[in-house]
Amino acid sequence: IKIYKEKDSVKKAVQFLISKNFMSDTPQEIASFLRVYKNHFDPTSIGDFLGEGGVSINEIEYWNQIRFRYIRAVTFIDLDLEPALRLLLTGCGFRLPGEAQKIDRIVEVFVKTFWQDNHGTSYCPFLHSDTIHLITYAMIMLNTDLHRANKNDKKSKVKKMTKEEFTRNLRGVEKGGGDIDKDYLGRIYDSIASHPIELPYEDKEINREGSHNTNGNSLSKLLTSSASMISEFVNPVDEKNFIRELTRGLKDAEDLLRSLSSFTYHFQSTGVDTNISLNLVSFMYETVWFHFHAITESLLTANENYLLSHMDINVLFAGLDILCYSLTSSIFLDLKVEKITFSNQLMKFIKLVLVNQPKSLSGSRANDSIDNSWFNEVETVTPQTAMETIAIIHKLI
Repeated sequence: IKIYKEKDSVKKAVQFLISKNFMSDTPQEIASFLRVYKNHFDPTSIGDFLGEGGVSINEIEYWNQIRFRYIRAVTFIDLDLEPALRLLLTGCGFRLPGEAQKIDRIVEVFVKTFWQDNHGTSYCPFLHSDTIHLITYAMIMLNTDLHRANKNDKKSKVKKMTKEEFTRNLRGVEKGGGDIDKDYLGRIYDSIASHPIELPYEDKEINREGSHNTNGNSLSKLLTSSASMISEFVNPVDEKNFIRELTRGLKDAEDLLRSLSSFTYHFQSTGVDTNISLNLVSFMYETVWFHFHAITESLLTANENYLLSHMDINVLFAGLDILCYSLTSSIFLDLKVEKITFSNQLMKFIKLVLVNQPKSLSGSRANDSIDNSWFNEVETVTPQTAMETIAIIHKLI
């Protein structure tokens, strides 16, 4: 990430991490890395990276697989084409690159995944995937025409595309020269005209170097002391909105983390005294860990405003328990991606609580620091020191 900031290149940062054996040079590992650390990168840089091509057949396939594994983590099941494209462009952590060829490569993967998820259903009323490709391009062009072209020149008299022009441009695009239903295209136009497809940029990076000093406070004590004070300083958020956001966040988190799981097998239940190897335990954990991450992400960080204004200490402790056992299991099983993902999640939650603690009359924050040396312990843990590090995590939480 430091290399990315210095060179402004996701590609160079990935190449460096591969050279240092942080991850292997495979499409799955690279796509997983981008998923886990996407909030540390500018969305435009991720879009440029995902749009990369290649010269040889092997290179072309290599980049195709990176794109596919990154986008395939999202499910478009039971979504019409326009909401599916909106999800791709606003909920996957990247902006479309400016180069037409790179856009085409990303659109091609989107078309493939949408066709896989909805072919043969009412959500995909098309005879061929090429039709999806053409309509997707038309929607991108429409969004640009209606909302971005000449946006800095308010006096411009350039005429915007009308609904009739949009439907006319897509006449005869169906397989065999057939037409798409005009009402269907009209709904697409109305939706994009009313609600631009935009990726809101927000720097969510957590600057570890700017973290609070340490004094040995536990997170549980910090939460307990803050819970009784926080509601006096923060306006409450509507509970229904929170539930809706929590539900959507849980679904999005599961979709985005699905690709990080290497396997999709189901397991038979066994007796509690059954002897199984550690490798099998690791195999099973790698299959289900992203569900735990999705739950804790939604409970602890999905809606910061609600979290801080309606701090239900029992819910927070339940989420922290899940996070604690998920992280310590990853440490015990020596699973690199899972271990770093859960530790970053815990660090994010700690800083969220610290930053939003209400100030006392003296202007300072109660319990405004916590021992963050645990993070270095997790990063450098070995199988020989795993139990000591696990004990540190349990003491912290």
